[in-house]
Amino acid sequence: MKKVLALFLAVLFVMAPLAVSAESVYGDVDENGAVNSVDVIKLARHLAGWGGYESVNETFADVNGDSALTPLDNIVLSRHWAGWSAYGILPFTGEIVQKEIIDENITVRSDLSNVYNKLTSDEEVVVTYLGGSVTYGFGTNTPEQTSWRALTYKWLTDNFPDANLKQNNVAIGGTGSHLGAFRTQLDVIDKNTDLLFVEFCVNDSYCGTAKAGLATLFYEQIIRQVREELPDCQVIAVFTRDIYSVATHGKTSIARMHDAVCERYGITSIDVGHELSQALNYSSADWDLYFDNDDVVHPADGGYKVYADLIIKYLDKYLADDDVVAEYTSEIVEYAMPEGYSDARNATTKLETVQLDSTSVLYSSKGIGVNSTAKYQASNLTGYIYPTAADNEVVFKFTGTAVDILASSQYIEYSIDGGKPVTKKFNADVDPNPPFYLVDGLEPTEHTLKIKFLGSNGTGDVSSSNMIRAFFVRGIK
Repeated sequence: MKKVLALFLAVLFVMAPLAVSAESVYGDVDENGAVNSVDVIKLARHLAGWGGYESVNETFADVNGDSALTPLDNIVLSRHWAGWSAYGILPFTGEIVQKEIIDENITVRSDLSNVYNKLTSDEEVVVTYLGGSVTYGFGTNTPEQTSWRALTYKWLTDNFPDANLKQNNVAIGGTGSHLGAFRTQLDVIDKNTDLLFVEFCVNDSYCGTAKAGLATLFYEQIIRQVREELPDCQVIAVFTRDIYSVATHGKTSIARMHDAVCERYGITSIDVGHELSQALNYSSADWDLYFDNDDVVHPADGGYKVYADLIIKYLDKYLADDDVVAEYTSEIVEYAMPEGYSDARNATTKLETVQLDSTSVLYSSKGIGVNSTAKYQASNLTGYIYPTAADNEVVFKFTGTAVDILASSQYIEYSIDGGKPVTKKFNADVDPNPPFYLVDGLEPTEHTLKIKFLGSNGTGDVSSSNMIRAFFVRGIK
């Protein structure tokens, strides 16, 4: 019987209030007369620097009584709300037992006991790298030797030479959490991942202010799918940055948003981007020390080594430190799932990926061909449809509130439920990273989507490469 780890984060969003005694209002951060998960959230976001959470009652929030607001107060309040017996009375003035801080850019929220137990057994250990071009290793001529991905995997193979290790590199350049969420099942879960690295900070930041929050919802969808299907998988979040945020002290705005998800699900986060900013003294003046050819995103070998060294510091502590691993038991921990999502918009955002490896998934079609075997870069997404004639049509029926597409056609004409046809151009000027948002805000009922390929110049010439690889349905109840 596997042991279920009752993470205190798993109960942060249970809303039944815990009454505050007449003698104390410690923990009542929002001053409503009760201590509940709202207080925990507000304090965590205040400490993380979220906009809109600048003002809290500092007296009530100082739950460890040291006259200062620090992450220790968040630990105490979280444990108090989670029902830890030692933290039942506030303020808590005893010794706060916490994970050792091994680096200011590493936020430790879990150990690697499951990974260690599998590495030291005969089990296959699948290490998955889910991310964008920085995870793949763009910027170096030898991504399989000098990228942060290659260097961290080499550390694993060097330190556990007898382990049955398998690398699952599913990094795709120019993609973020949006596509990542729709390929989590195929590329992470179906591969029985044991250790997952997730890196989408830079590409999610390119979604723009309006869509950055939506990108974070997709980021949570990645984590939640893994927690549901692979509860013993251990996850490491990696935060990178580009030249435009090199001067940012602490986490970038998108990293803070991702880290809030990590906090909720008990996932260790490693801010390699801030590590590099510190190495550059928060200035781009010496950017070329770590980046080549005016690249503003992808490190050269030296930059990737900075990234890898920080991640390896965490791996070394929780997989190779004799004192740490001596405390591991042989039991495999299954992580409990928090109730509901951190953002209410995700509550009805179940996802469905419809691969177009056959026209059988379509309601009808004409002038359409199918490639049933082609893979999408490093992903296991398979197949695509393409026009074989100017007179073409694709009819797709789905149930949900939104549909996105993974396409390379420059122009299509589409309509939803018999409405007025709309012409849409797909390129980086419109949507920076695939997939492309097509239709949103629908009622959660069945809908009919009709699409016509118009070719690369919008004139109906379909002789050039035009294709749709997948439909992605959102808002499924």
